Amino acid sequence: MPGLHSKYSFSGAGRWLYCPYSAELSDRLEKEMDNEDSSEGTRVHAVIEECFENGVKSTDLDPNLPEYPTVFYTLAYAEKLGPGDLAYETKVKIPDLPEASGTFDTRHIGSRILTILDAKNGVLDVQAVENEQLMSYGGAFIVSNPEVLKDIDWVRFAIAQPNSVTNGYQPPIKQWITTPERVLRHVDAIREAVARGANGEGPQPGEHCRYCKAFGACEATQEFLPFLATAIQMPAYRVPAESAKRLLQVLQGLEDFQKGLKAEMITRMTAGREIPGVQLGTTNTHRAWADEVIVANRLVSAYGALAVKPISPAQAEKLGPEGQKIVAELAIKPPGSPKVIF
Repeated sequence: MPGLHSKYSFSGAGRWLYCPYSAELSDRLEKEMDNEDSSEGTRVHAVIEECFENGVKSTDLDPNLPEYPTVFYTLAYAEKLGPGDLAYETKVKIPDLPEASGTFDTRHIGSRILTILDAKNGVLDVQAVENEQLMSYGGAFIVSNPEVLKDIDWVRFAIAQPNSVTNGYQPPIKQWITTPERVLRHVDAIREAVARGANGEGPQPGEHCRYCKAFGACEATQEFLPFLATAIQMPAYRVPAESAKRLLQVLQGLEDFQKGLKAEMITRMTAGREIPGVQLGTTNTHRAWADEVIVANRLVSAYGALAVKPISPAQAEKLGPEGQKIVAELAIKPPGSPKVIF
């Protein structure tokens, strides 16, 4: 719910760690905004909490529920963690920083591993690797319960996000394992960011701006928006070098938003809701083989081995030891094509 988050809420750590100024401004704006996505996420998390409290298993869920995929993968993952200390929907904070806190979805301690699992119901892809939000949860839990260090060797961060559509195919569960020492270094970064904010550091524009509630309200983005309106009408070769990075970041944010918005419109219209001026169509598809194994045998029989393209090295490895041997002997890794990193 708007206004209930701490100023340095862990859910926004990916933003305020780089721009502490945004924490103060976003905190004020959040009290003035009704965030529908946030409300939906709160509802889904409430369903997950209720399932844990009532001992509902992933196999007990009704597949027709709108939140079924996210709830299913969250419960199924938690069930696979096995015996241990399980907690859910628990607030954690850094003791010496009362304004830095958050509420994790699921926490488990077992087999010398601390696991933090976060459910994401949205379509904008979120990765587990170096995830600032999850590391903030883990770090706050460890510094608040230092005795846990004697029971763990590793910290595992996982994200259940079956609805992701903005980064190509992604597995419904994404994981990253690191050391407690790495997580504690992240706590130091939190302390540093909060101190910078307290000392009055100004806005620090960057890629994180596209997830900021204060976008367009702070000085940095207010100065940039007029340029964006002009720049999108320029030929690419005329974009000033000093503005290229910032422009790429903003346009990437718009592209992500467009993908997420399209996915939401499909969800609404397939559920029978009308969107004025928007119609639901189908994508163009190409012909496909009904049975690829039969086709491969037929083509090889008619034209020899050259008629069939070999499967990928990754697919060959999954076939077994002989496939792995063939990959080791014959696979190559060609050089990558140039790409822009910003």
